[in-house]
Amino acid sequence: MNTKYFKINTIGILLSVLFVTNSCEDFDEMNQNPDKPLVTTSAWLATDMITTITSKTAMRTTGFKQPYNLAKYVLWTELQPDLQYNKLGRSNFTDKLTPLRNVDDMIRYATTPELKNSYTALGHFIRAWQFFQLSMRVGDVPYSEAIQGNKGIIKPKYDTQKDVFKGIIAELDAANDLFSKGSNIPGDFIYNGNIDQWRRLNNSFELYVLINLCNKTGDSDLNVVNKFKEVAQRPLMRDFNDNFAITFNGSKGYCYPWSNTQTDLNEFTIYTMLSTTYIDLLKNAKDRRLFYVAEPAASLLAAGKSASDFDAYIGIEPSDEYSKTISHKDDGSYSDLNKRYVLSGTAEPVGLLCHWDVQFILAEAAVRNWISDNN
Repeated sequence: MNTKYFKINTIGILLSVLFVTNSCEDFDEMNQNPDKPLVTTSAWLATDMITTITSKTAMRTTGFKQPYNLAKYVLWTELQPDLQYNKLGRSNFTDKLTPLRNVDDMIRYATTPELKNSYTALGHFIRAWQFFQLSMRVGDVPYSEAIQGNKGIIKPKYDTQKDVFKGIIAELDAANDLFSKGSNIPGDFIYNGNIDQWRRLNNSFELYVLINLCNKTGDSDLNVVNKFKEVAQRPLMRDFNDNFAITFNGSKGYCYPWSNTQTDLNEFTIYTMLSTTYIDLLKNAKDRRLFYVAEPAASLLAAGKSASDFDAYIGIEPSDEYSKTISHKDDGSYSDLNKRYVLSGTAEPVGLLCHWDVQFILAEAAVRNWISDNN
């Protein structure tokens, strides 16, 4: 045997083993992200989920105007918008269901019985909020078996929309009770943890869910009217301080979504127009809020109209052929969104559910004789 070769080969093998061993250790160490926490808390998970259902829902640039296209408040002139003409296209469950995976962990990491009550209530509210929007979007959805992949349920059954709504109402009822037994919520940036305001939001949202069932009052399983009367007696939103709203601080990534400033550029703000659906209601009522939400038509200002004149504002019919809408754009015979939305990085909060929404809900319920005018 060539002992010289054997010695050299043995040394080579030992060096290779040592190199591989050290490389594995170095590889593991190198792949630890120092900016990523190794443990989590209820507060962190709560912050993430609240962010998901608030800030992340207010899409930026062209996305921000989409719900207003669908509601026929805002028209779009860059290209013919699908939502303006009710071309709804496809949908999916990802944005609504994925965040709910953290609900159980948020509850599990609670450090006191009172915090467990609060986080359980918050989990019920967030689930109800997400499932309501998802079911309103597509109807029957997975609910009773959803978000249970850790239990081996990877193909959850679809529940009827009625059963989904029954579940939503039950979760909001449970949340109301648990919020009343909880303590303020660490990780909450909407109400700074105030448990009473969360409870008021929860109950106000339940009224919103129930008013959407106004055509189902004959269904004894839902018992809509009596449930509405019951919830209307609970703590509800009192004023704008209780609004469930997204606020903006004007810094990069946190500017008002329709602003176009040096901090956050948005080149798409030149394509909007306001509709007859919006403008004419304000004009006919002589509602001075018109001057704060809209710009006067350039063509009428050039003809001598004043910006303080209601007749200086023109709404465009949202169902018009796209070519006709473009012609209004070209000759300046339309009203746009007020420039304060474009020029300010903070503008105003984007309300998701507000005190005035609740007042309209109660007013509608009174007109329907569900409740008395004194509620």
